[in-house]
Amino acid sequence: MTFHIFLQARQNSTRFPNKILKKISDKTIFELIIERLKNINDSKIFLITGPKEKNNELIKKSIDCNIEYFSGNENNVLDRFHDAIEKFDSKKIIRVTGDCPLIDHELINSSQIIFNKNNYDLINNYSPRTFPHGYDFEIFKADVVKTTWDRISNTFNDKTSFDQTLAKLKTTLSFEKSENEKKNILKVISILLKKNK
Repeated sequence: MTFHIFLQARQNSTRFPNKILKKISDKTIFELIIERLKNINDSKIFLITGPKEKNNELIKKSIDCNIEYFSGNENNVLDRFHDAIEKFDSKKIIRVTGDCPLIDHELINSSQIIFNKNNYDLINNYSPRTFPHGYDFEIFKADVVKTTWDRISNTFNDKTSFDQTLAKLKTTLSFEKSENEKKNILKVISILLKKNK
């Protein structure tokens, strides 16, 4: 089963606007990341970004590079990922951010083998931190995101409140799950609710 690589990036970064489109040696950071991600085994790359009106140039670059994109919720990354999973019928996701232009495809390839062999829900290379910043990635099952989204979204009175939230959500895990499943879901929540920097 093919891994879907979700490259999470947007133009309106607070600290460094449009950094994903800045050039290094005549290539944008987006292009450099895509070149590296193309070396990942058994995978397809997708851009996962915020609203179209705020990310037009990035979406155009994605189209120019023949990369499908999903444009979703600006702040609620969990919602954005859930909707992208639905759109692309994703089963296994590799998440990489636009902050990692030196992402190591060999490290991800070896992690895919571990992920498949052990039937994990989620693995990453930074908890605990074992590699430098800029090499960060996660691999997780779409079902973990779907379950998390179902449980979290049902705790809000309306869709608008859910869309706008970046609240800490650990307290919502009172549903029946094993401790291991709860830990995996908490990891996915913490990953997906971080705003792009």
